[in-house]
Amino acid sequence: MYALKVQEKEIEKKVAQDFFKEFDTTRQLGRIDFCVSYKSDTLFQHIHFLWAEAKQSNKNDIIESFVQLILTIGKERTFENELPPLFLGALDAEKIAFIPYHAIMNIFNQNDFNWNVTPSNYDSKEFKQFYQTSKELLEPQKLQFSFKTDSKELQKFIKENFTLNNQHLHKIQITKNNFNLIYQKWLVKVKDSINIDWNLAKNAGILDADFYLADLLSEENMSIKDKLFVALKKTYYEYNKQKNKYRFNHQ
Repeated sequence: MYALKVQEKEIEKKVAQDFFKEFDTTRQLGRIDFCVSYKSDTLFQHIHFLWAEAKQSNKNDIIESFVQLILTIGKERTFENELPPLFLGALDAEKIAFIPYHAIMNIFNQNDFNWNVTPSNYDSKEFKQFYQTSKELLEPQKLQFSFKTDSKELQKFIKENFTLNNQHLHKIQITKNNFNLIYQKWLVKVKDSINIDWNLAKNAGILDADFYLADLLSEENMSIKDKLFVALKKTYYEYNKQKNKYRFNHQ
């Protein structure tokens, strides 16, 4: 447990040093207080493990902190410019709690919600509405640890979940808003790994976007797959209309 009068930024620094020193905790994403990330030269963008709301003292309602964080992310549309994290979090001088991002990501697709409200205004109609509708969803997903009594359990949780092997790492929801962003990053990091004569492909009416769509859609989705020019078959791409003529492999 940290000193109750310590400011939020100091708590963030102490938590980063005590529990997340193996990660990058220096990134600033809009008004999100605390970010835990991983960056490799082989990846086209940071992998985010945690976006969290930080508070001083120990008298905070964790659910309120989560709602403020969600309103902040929803207002700034952070997930449209960055790959979403594995977890959302809330922390103060006494505790830290986590919610798997994939469990609540559909919240951000609510078109009839006013995302322009001030996230820190707990008295706003929108905050109260969101608190009531979100509590039932958030409570069962919340994993809470005391810095003083659950230190070992927290370290074990981080070691087991803040890893590139996490099964939910690639469950990124691609929407009409981030579709082009992901495509541009795919062009930089994936396109050149495809063993294909792009001039030949272009003459055959095949575009790099066809391969991008093939990567996004699984082979099992037959109704959509049959409409694509290119399909991904585990380790190779196949041109649907002339399967015997065009076959392009990953390098």
